[in-house]
Amino acid sequence: LKEGIKNSGDSMVDFRLPDGTRGNYQNKQKVYNKNGEICNRCEEVQIEKIKVGVRGTYICPNCQIKRR
Repeated sequence: LKEGIKNSGDSMVDFRLPDGTRGNYQNKQKVYNKNGEICNRCEEVQIEKIKVGVRGTYICPNCQIKRR
């Protein structure tokens, strides 16, 4: 949360600051919207997009455990 605030929020979709500028936190995300890219942590496995409930989420199946 502190990093997000420090970087003026996340403007992946439509968030804007009161002056109309975009935040920068989306540039620091490691997994979100990186489906098919190699994980930058383990550098072995491609990131996958899965559904959790009705929402999409991105994981590295090597670094994170899938719960069914």
